[in-house]
Amino acid sequence: MGEQWTVMALAELSSGPRRYRQLERALVGISQRMMTLTVRRYCGDCLPGASQ
Repeated sequence: MGEQWTVMALAELSSGPRRYRQLERALVGISQRMMTLTVRRYCGDCLPGASQ
């Protein structure tokens, strides 16, 4: 299930940078915990477009 959110987050970020709350609102149905885990996983990898 976590991979689903990863793909959706990457698709959302492909159009440009987003703040955490903007990304969270765009990913309808994601829990706060899953959102945090998804962002943390990729912020360490310097994901383009992931604003903190």
